[in-house]
Amino acid sequence: MDEKIIYHVLEIHAPRIRELVEKKKYHNSDDFVKTAIEVLLTWESAEPKECMKILRSLMPLSAQQKMFVNRDAKSASQFKHMMEDDMAPIDIPNQSISHDMIEYEEIAMQKKLADTNDDHKRLQENLENAIEYVCNLDVTKPNDVIPYDGYPLLSGFYSRILPVKIVLAVLADMLERSKSNAVKLQDLRVHAYDIAEEIAVILTRRENQYNIPRNEKKSTGLPKKGLYDKDEEKVAMAQKRFKDQYVGKVRRNRITKKIHFEGALSALGLVHAYYDEGVVWVSLDKLGVEFVKLENPILQGNYDGMALSNAESDYIIKWLIPQRELEKQFVDSCIELVKKYHDTPDKYSKKITDALDDMIRNISEQYVSEHPEVKNLYRLDVKSNDARRKISQWRFATMGRLAEMGIVKWKIDTSGDSVYVVRESR
Repeated sequence: MDEKIIYHVLEIHAPRIRELVEKKKYHNSDDFVKTAIEVLLTWESAEPKECMKILRSLMPLSAQQKMFVNRDAKSASQFKHMMEDDMAPIDIPNQSISHDMIEYEEIAMQKKLADTNDDHKRLQENLENAIEYVCNLDVTKPNDVIPYDGYPLLSGFYSRILPVKIVLAVLADMLERSKSNAVKLQDLRVHAYDIAEEIAVILTRRENQYNIPRNEKKSTGLPKKGLYDKDEEKVAMAQKRFKDQYVGKVRRNRITKKIHFEGALSALGLVHAYYDEGVVWVSLDKLGVEFVKLENPILQGNYDGMALSNAESDYIIKWLIPQRELEKQFVDSCIELVKKYHDTPDKYSKKITDALDDMIRNISEQYVSEHPEVKNLYRLDVKSNDARRKISQWRFATMGRLAEMGIVKWKIDTSGDSVYVVRESR
């Protein structure tokens, strides 16, 4: 029988371990010891680099760790190479500051803006000037543009378009105030999140006051987690999710190793991201100019109607969705199926969500068979172990956007299932 191993914490180490536990870095002292052992055992294994994945789970870095990373270009490069996998956000060329330091700066900038709560009002007051300004811009494709990766769907993370419109309006406002044709990506991330958070507070308060059901909430997709939470880590993660998904980030594809600008703005063809002197800048595309021109109820302060105007919804369907080939197939087929399901309900032996999932699965399989290269490149294999979850996410996001645009009416029946009906008029 193997000898039982017992580790006695040295008294010199105990105070520091207790301090880390009190700061919620670890659940308890056993958690700390277990993590330490896992790191070293992995380091001593056949795949020592895997221990860095454990360290990544301990993010965010402390101030001292960030200082180490940013001490010089060599340290930052070595640390980043170990800590980031192929699909992790990358640093921009010729910049010694690490990605973690960039996020740390954003958090500091965000805290300063959080001291004011009238930025949405300022945006409203300047919106006409901003629209007039961007309409007169000479919109061209910049040099050194960072391309979109070509994913043929709108990500399931972009389950609503209102956050996109808010970010785009903030970009127009920043362009007008700076009298320029581009803004730094980092600045846009910070200011867009600030205003989106203010709008989220307003909408969430009204939804709670009037008991608005989840299928009718306009705050979906806006940053709410962490609003009233004193846990800085949760707040930082909420910020990062919104910024990465709805504003954008630069990432390296794990297969092609090519650099892309990802996020809803890029997926919808509304902006260009490009490098200039080692900094990522964002400018409007022609589609972005046309979309920002259209009036939006929420931005105008009308919180009782739809999240998007009819003109915006028509523009999204006609010009934005068609850029993503598979997404357009989903949208067109979902609308058609909902019409048929409503007109001839006896024809279907299953609930509408199951019928939609079956249709989406068939469309996806056909698309992959016609474009076999996308199966691994974009993880579009609908025969994988997580296929059901993936298909449900696609359906949920697609139908959520169609409901937001007022194209379908979404209800929750007494059994808790979603029911959809195509609106005859909007």
